[in-house]
Amino acid sequence: MNKRSFLGAWVALLVLTARQRAHTMASLYPFWQNDTKTPKVDDGSSPEIKISVPFIFFGVPYRSIYVNNNGVISFNALVSQFTPEAFPLTDGRAFVAPFWADVHNGIRGEIFYRESTEPELLLRASRDIRRHFRDMASFSARWLFIVTWEEVTFYGGSSTTPVNTFQAVLVTDGVSSFALFNYHEISWTTGTASGGDPLTGLGGVMAQAGFNGGNLTNFFSIPGSRTPDIVNIEETTNVNVPGRWAFKIDGKEIDPANGCSLRGQFLRQGEIFWDDANCTTKCRCLDFNNEILCQDMACGPFEACETKSKFFQCVPVESSTCVVFGDPHYHTFDGFLFHFQGSCSYLLARQCWPGSQLPYFNVEAKNENRGGSSVSWLRDIFVEVYSHKIVLPKGGFGKAKVDDLVVSLPISLELGAIKVYQSGLSTTLETDFGLLVTYDGQHYASVSVPGSYINATCGLCGNYNKDPEDDVLRSDGRAATSVPELGESWQVPHAERRCSTGCLENCSLCDAATEALYFTPEFCGFINKSGGPLWECGSVVDPTAFIHSCVYDLCSAKDNGTALCQAIQAYATVCQALGISVGEWRSQTGCAAAVQCPELSQYSVCASSCPATCSDLTAPLACTSPCSEGCECPEGHVLSADRCVPVQGCGCDLNGRYYPVGESFWASPDCTMQCHCEPGGEAICFNTTCPEGEICTIENGYRGCYPKRETVCLVGQEQVLQTFDGIAFPYPLEQSYTLLKTCPERPDFIEVDISQKKAGSAPNGPRMVRVQAAGQEVKIGGTRLADIKVNGYDVELPYFHPSGRLEIYRTDNSTVMESEGLLAISYYSSGLVEIRLSTSYFNCTGGLCGLFNDNATDEFSLPKGKFTDNLELFLESWTTFDEICNGECGDLLMACNNDSELLKSYRSRSSCGIINDPTNSSFLECHSVVNVSAYYRTCLFRLCQSGGNVSELCDSVARYATACKNADVDIGQWRSHSFCPLSCPENSHFEECMSCVETCESLASGPVCRDTCSEGCQCDEGFALRGTRCIPRRECGCNFEGRQLATNQTFWMDISCHFLCYCNGSDNSVYCENVSCKDDEYCLEENGLYYCHVRTDASCIISGYGHYLTFDGYSFDFQSSCELVLCTTISRPRVERSDTFPTFTVTAKNEDRDTSLALWVKQVEVEVFNYNIVIHRAYKYTVLPKQLFWSGDCTRRCRCFRRNLIQCDPRHCKSDEECGLRNGVRGCFSTRSSFCLAAGGGVFRTFDGAFLRFPANCAFVLSTICQKLPDFSFQLIINFDKWSSPNLTIISPVYFYINEEQILISDRNTVKVNGSLVSIPFVTGLSTKIFSQEGFLVIDSSPDIQIRYNGFNVIKITLGERLQNKVCGLCGNFNGDRTDDYATLRGKPAVSSVVLAQSWKTNGMQKSCNELQYSQYAASCDNVQIQELQSDSYCLKLTDMKGFFQPCYGLLDPLPFYESCFLDGCYNHKKVQLCGSLAAYGEACRTFGILGTEWIEKENCSGVVEDPCVGADCPNRTCELDNGGELCGCIEPPPYGNTTHDIIDAEVTCKAAQMEVSISKCKLFQLGFEREGVRVNDRQCPGIEGEDFISFQINNTKGNCGNLVQSNSTHIVYKNTVWIESANNTGNIITRDRTINVEFSCAYELDIKISLDSVVRPMLSVINLTVPTQEGSFTTKMALYKNSSYKHPYRQGEVVLTTRDVLYVGVFVVGADSNHLILMLNKCYATPSRDSNDKLRYFIIEGGCQNMKDNTIGIEENGVSLTCRFHVTVFKFIGDYDEVHLHCAVSLCDSEKYSCKINCPQHTRMASAFAEESKEQILSVGPIRRKRSDWCEDNGGCEQICTSRADGPLCSCVTGTLQGDGKSCRASSSSGEHRARVTLLLVAQLWLWLHSAQQHLTS
Repeated sequence: MNKRSFLGAWVALLVLTARQRAHTMASLYPFWQNDTKTPKVDDGSSPEIKISVPFIFFGVPYRSIYVNNNGVISFNALVSQFTPEAFPLTDGRAFVAPFWADVHNGIRGEIFYRESTEPELLLRASRDIRRHFRDMASFSARWLFIVTWEEVTFYGGSSTTPVNTFQAVLVTDGVSSFALFNYHEISWTTGTASGGDPLTGLGGVMAQAGFNGGNLTNFFSIPGSRTPDIVNIEETTNVNVPGRWAFKIDGKEIDPANGCSLRGQFLRQGEIFWDDANCTTKCRCLDFNNEILCQDMACGPFEACETKSKFFQCVPVESSTCVVFGDPHYHTFDGFLFHFQGSCSYLLARQCWPGSQLPYFNVEAKNENRGGSSVSWLRDIFVEVYSHKIVLPKGGFGKAKVDDLVVSLPISLELGAIKVYQSGLSTTLETDFGLLVTYDGQHYASVSVPGSYINATCGLCGNYNKDPEDDVLRSDGRAATSVPELGESWQVPHAERRCSTGCLENCSLCDAATEALYFTPEFCGFINKSGGPLWECGSVVDPTAFIHSCVYDLCSAKDNGTALCQAIQAYATVCQALGISVGEWRSQTGCAAAVQCPELSQYSVCASSCPATCSDLTAPLACTSPCSEGCECPEGHVLSADRCVPVQGCGCDLNGRYYPVGESFWASPDCTMQCHCEPGGEAICFNTTCPEGEICTIENGYRGCYPKRETVCLVGQEQVLQTFDGIAFPYPLEQSYTLLKTCPERPDFIEVDISQKKAGSAPNGPRMVRVQAAGQEVKIGGTRLADIKVNGYDVELPYFHPSGRLEIYRTDNSTVMESEGLLAISYYSSGLVEIRLSTSYFNCTGGLCGLFNDNATDEFSLPKGKFTDNLELFLESWTTFDEICNGECGDLLMACNNDSELLKSYRSRSSCGIINDPTNSSFLECHSVVNVSAYYRTCLFRLCQSGGNVSELCDSVARYATACKNADVDIGQWRSHSFCPLSCPENSHFEECMSCVETCESLASGPVCRDTCSEGCQCDEGFALRGTRCIPRRECGCNFEGRQLATNQTFWMDISCHFLCYCNGSDNSVYCENVSCKDDEYCLEENGLYYCHVRTDASCIISGYGHYLTFDGYSFDFQSSCELVLCTTISRPRVERSDTFPTFTVTAKNEDRDTSLALWVKQVEVEVFNYNIVIHRAYKYTVLPKQLFWSGDCTRRCRCFRRNLIQCDPRHCKSDEECGLRNGVRGCFSTRSSFCLAAGGGVFRTFDGAFLRFPANCAFVLSTICQKLPDFSFQLIINFDKWSSPNLTIISPVYFYINEEQILISDRNTVKVNGSLVSIPFVTGLSTKIFSQEGFLVIDSSPDIQIRYNGFNVIKITLGERLQNKVCGLCGNFNGDRTDDYATLRGKPAVSSVVLAQSWKTNGMQKSCNELQYSQYAASCDNVQIQELQSDSYCLKLTDMKGFFQPCYGLLDPLPFYESCFLDGCYNHKKVQLCGSLAAYGEACRTFGILGTEWIEKENCSGVVEDPCVGADCPNRTCELDNGGELCGCIEPPPYGNTTHDIIDAEVTCKAAQMEVSISKCKLFQLGFEREGVRVNDRQCPGIEGEDFISFQINNTKGNCGNLVQSNSTHIVYKNTVWIESANNTGNIITRDRTINVEFSCAYELDIKISLDSVVRPMLSVINLTVPTQEGSFTTKMALYKNSSYKHPYRQGEVVLTTRDVLYVGVFVVGADSNHLILMLNKCYATPSRDSNDKLRYFIIEGGCQNMKDNTIGIEENGVSLTCRFHVTVFKFIGDYDEVHLHCAVSLCDSEKYSCKINCPQHTRMASAFAEESKEQILSVGPIRRKRSDWCEDNGGCEQICTSRADGPLCSCVTGTLQGDGKSCRASSSSGEHRARVTLLLVAQLWLWLHSAQQHLTS
């Protein structure tokens, strides 16, 4: 085979591998093995990378980059820091951080990077940027930099710990710079050096993602950074691609796609927030160039200002919901229920508060009859909000109509201010001000409004004033006398005029028996059926109304089944909306068939209310709504409009609208761009126009090109003969009307009006018609049809406008006006007006000619789009008051009594002419906005009618001025002293131009002036404005520092009352003089001013919850848990003192609670006359009879027997102890504190003696190494779990990591070491001892660490001296200084216990926890309850000096436990809390070896607390209650000579590698033996001494500690003896020497059966076999390795290999004696299943030798040591088998008795005699699956063996010879047992390639 062929094969193989890898990571930009990699070192970095183009970041161009291992790309400087800090960092480092955390690629993973200008990649990046940033449509990338972190793990992890894969892509065109973050797999957040969990990589200081500019202002953090949520970043996005975030990063601020950034925080497009803590500035993210719009707006009266991330929000304090359901039933906002059967359209709710600033909304319901006319049901819901009209139609799953267009859900309008989406079975409309409308498309609708709309709504849902009694008000405000009257009063116009009020009475008829039946649980009573699926909801939602409504429906409807299901659904929906869980009610009621889910979806009673859709794939992540019943898409599918599709089958998002794949649509409102949604979500668009004869319009909800049609309206002089849709009706002569008015938003606006019949005109004279079209005004008729005016000028016919858009001409019998083919009006001499209108105005007309939509039922359309069937109302709505005349208006002249001169004077500029005078600048700008003619005519008419009344003139002009202001037109000054001056109140006068106002408040600073003047009322001289009145200046008083003072008011201005001030009313000024309080007065503040009060006492009082009153009467409130000095004497020179006072200090300390809660004093300390007196609520100290106590210098220990009778014994403190007083108890105490303690309820005691109380159901790092040691590391994590009582916590489980070992403790009896369950006692491989002692589990790794854990609520850790100042955690730093123990994970002082606990919280043990939960419980506590718990009968039992626990006080302060008891007891059951707190302190005391558990029974806590000494080894020690714990130890020995006790019980444990024997120390003591007299055969082997036992641990090797070894063909036995000897123990007179021998042994079976069912946990399987008659086992393991070094086992998970890979197998024994035991591999075979007895098998090794027919098998080691190794090329079984399982039979051989050598002659299989005698024991491993990228898929067509080459499969044969077809095998003629044919897929072997190459060359 030549080199070219060889290289070609390998290249093809690499290409296949790379293609597969690219496919599995499709979301990432491609990266390759030949990319540059960073060094595989901890905290490493690439060298400086010079880039080819400048990359602009935060406005600065950079030319060099560093790729840092810890998830950071930095500019100009590397970043090696492994613990992320919160942005911004101001140290000058500029960097991009896709995932800043402590990565260690030296353990696992690679980091690739490359700079690229490849056209294919640049095109992909350009498309991504254009798609993610809509304003970058022309962006073209010219440079990329791709960095990929592939499967990297964390510092402190291993080859099996979780991995992360993520990527950063930097893109630029030289001007704009972008960053794309792609997160493929994120499983960990923190390295162990940052406080992370060593197994999960969670907790601690978690990862940071975002950007840092190196200064205070340039930074950005992705949401979730440095929180537990960051581990879910692969599920989040800002571009609707889960796992991708996109940013524009060249500007001064980061510009995130589809959002904004503010102060480094991400805001989604349209998101609303308030920017200040008082919620006075409301802002919204507009997403236009990162623009944020803010305005001054405070929260409403029923809203509260709350924090929202880094910002704030106004949250409604309450809300209310109106529900409509059934046939139908209306349940108002205030809870009023009524049944109304109208089938018309009705107003449900509207914002009806005139002048309110609340957003306007309008919700209407269109009902319909179903199956009869007596009852009705909902059909459509109409919502009008933010100028949009939205229809939620019947049966409209996945669709809605917006502004007449049918659109697919979800919909987002006005930057998210309106959202319409599918929620369960309902369509939901939600607004940013809290309106929520739902409709299930059948019968159930709800309208929810926030509390800000209280008393501001109207409609059938009521006025929301919390009074249901006035919900019967009609629309006119009067009370309705019946339900039909109430419903009809709220009817609103609709296109369908055919409707009815429904049945008026007796709508629901049932006989008594039927009605009773319907109330039973088989029907409507199912709603509140006991134990039913809706039963739990009854305590929250009263089911009574729903049950009665259900019965009403069943009695009135014929289809009982449907009505019943809908009635039950209504109640279930209300329950679920409140977050109440409901059961599977449909299956129990036969209602399951009522829900028909779309294809590929399935029904769920609790589906997400925010399902994932193609438009928002991450919708469920941000969903806060409770679940609701609905149809769920299967895994991997999402909702596309109304059906489920695979994610890759999603459609197109264009201009904020979603279109499914395959849909064609018009992207422009004028039909000039048509698009088609292609697979892959890309919309292909092209420019086009409607064909000739068609116009662009909306028909039936869809925009498109429709045939151009014209319609005709025929109008006579007093009869509409035919509307556009064919309706006829009369109309009066006396009014002017609008015949046609098109939509105002249309550019070709048209209006046609017809005037009233002029008085005095000829009977057959035509009414004048005015037309506005093509931007011109045309008037036809008047006196005669020949009168034509255009824009007020007479014109001759034919007339052609210069624009070409208008022409007017005359025919034989008519005058015709045409405009651009859109409008043609013919006015016939007969008086007939014919209006022909183009189809382009389809569905876009109003007026007497009706709504042009081919629907005659909705012709009576009102100006605002509503409909009516009331002709009078319709005509009135289209009446116009404009002056429509074509010449002199005779009616005005008649109104002025035909006085033309008078009319002329009224038209002058000094009268009505002021408003239309072209020279008057006051109204000139308004003329083009507000039509002046109607107001001008009205003014003239009113003056004529009133005889020139000036008030009529002024009112008419003021009306026009108001209309101009309402149209946002600024008008000039029009009032004057001579023309319509304002009428001003008393003591003021009118001013034409007033710019300054003087008020009482401004007298001191001068009048308030503006830059411009305006008309108004000015106060007269000597007067000033207060409110709305002008009062004399002398009555205004004075203004002092913002306070308004009354005239002659006096006060002091300083806190010492040295300056007396008064208000002088004559000049409104304050004057002050130096006057102090009198001697018998003191100064006191009142409302910001100071006054002198008569002194009555000199007491300082602290009362209540932090209320202080000083000696001088100053009162204030102060909540603090610190120690406060209440009073102390001041040291002054003797000469300054007139008298001598004793010095004293009084301090007080409040409760240790959150300062936001009410606190009260718990302790007062007085220092006076060299005495220190402490008064504490918790202690009552007394020396009791039989109580032990110490003398003052600790030289004597005394006991009080009875009154004045004390017996003392001499004692002294040890060298490491000191005499002291601790917690009210004197004694000898250790000078060093080396223990930390944690107890249930969250009480912690640090190594240095500080206490912390923090109850939480969370996991915390108790202690860990913070300064690395070369040979030692550890971490102790405890988890507080809920006890049987919901709010009590216990400690379980406990995680202890020491060096490379992991110990998991669930309770005292359940311990796992490195994942394997072990028996206690146990010694780990690194010599850590685990044993039980007095009810505690002890973990001993002396001299460094000892842990004592009672299994449920107390854990104590003791450290050795060398760990001083090298640890951290909740246990502190162990440096002897308790003041610095409250330090966070980052080493900073914690401001509170909450902050401290949060920093050491880890989520590795549980999914989540709420560390504030118990603090929130405590905040709601009743202080009276707390005081009750502080009494003698409750928590004072812990601090009672007479009580059981007093002997422990000197060792452990009981106060923290006492405080935990009463502070947490208020929200717990008192008894449970008391027992829990007593247990926490009692068990903590037992860790010191004192006290017992007698208190459990005494305090009646047996039902709450389990005695830890029951069944444990506590009985070996005892403590008498009376002796204070001094005589704790063994019970008294029995009388000498009692032989029943003369027995030694030895406990023997046989482990895999050692034997262990334990002897009771108490039993030795009882029998008169000393500890020194106990040994084994070898005196040099030391024992392990515990509190109550002596044990020996002896390794299983021959001769070790005097071991004796015996073996036979099945077992090996190790024997030893415990020798117990006594010396002279009674003095010199006599001796009783005795010896007791305890012989013990362990037997181990030599034939070992091991089964590994699956390849998990580094491919290891451990099976312990126990000899039935003995306790002994060897540990045998089997592993699959990656290469021939046999050093790298496969990691967790199944092994997936190609048929070109070689499988390396190793088998070894742990713990056996290697001096004389040898492991023998007898046989190994493969099966396609886990069953080792599977008849289809292929032998690899048999009789200890390899299968000679398979030359890929090799045995490296067998029958030589305690390890066997072999390899074989991966193969596959013929047929539908994808898995291979290996099974091996192994045995142990005693080399001192047998010959263990295996001889394998050529072509034979035989084993040694020992192997033949041994029993077959099976070891199994698998499955081993082959990779799919293989030519030998389905065996490649081969009959037997298929080998996958680079260019195709190669067939070969095991039996027979290969035939000419290259695939078949011809069987040999030899006879023998027919074995199952096995196909060996021998891959990538050189000889096969050579053979192939030779064939190729030959051919």
